[in-house]
Amino acid sequence: VNLSQAGLDNDPMNDPVYRSRDDMIYRNRQLGPFNLNDGLWISRCCTAGPIDEVHAMLWGILDDEMGNGNVNHQHGQLYLELLHSLGDYPPPANSYAYAYDPTLLDEAFTQAGYTASIGYF
Repeated sequence: VNLSQAGLDNDPMNDPVYRSRDDMIYRNRQLGPFNLNDGLWISRCCTAGPIDEVHAMLWGILDDEMGNGNVNHQHGQLYLELLHSLGDYPPPANSYAYAYDPTLLDEAFTQAGYTASIGYF
């Protein structure tokens, strides 16, 4: 599948998921708990001290998730900027207000919770 051509051929007026701008904003807001915490799943991969090849590879993934030292490239920050570009300004993702935001479905936290728990194994 040529994704570039598929994007060019896409007709937003016939999109079954995003029927309107409000639908797109709503869906992106619901994906926030996962995307704003991107990288949490691997945040416990490495500790100080000698590491092996596997942990070196995992460290490289974590470094990418965190933006390779550039806050503007950190994946959660990029998603927050996307939300802001849509006019959506959620509370900080690490706050009580975010966890109990009535505009977020409980199900919006399922994938984020699952991937966060992976980091403990």
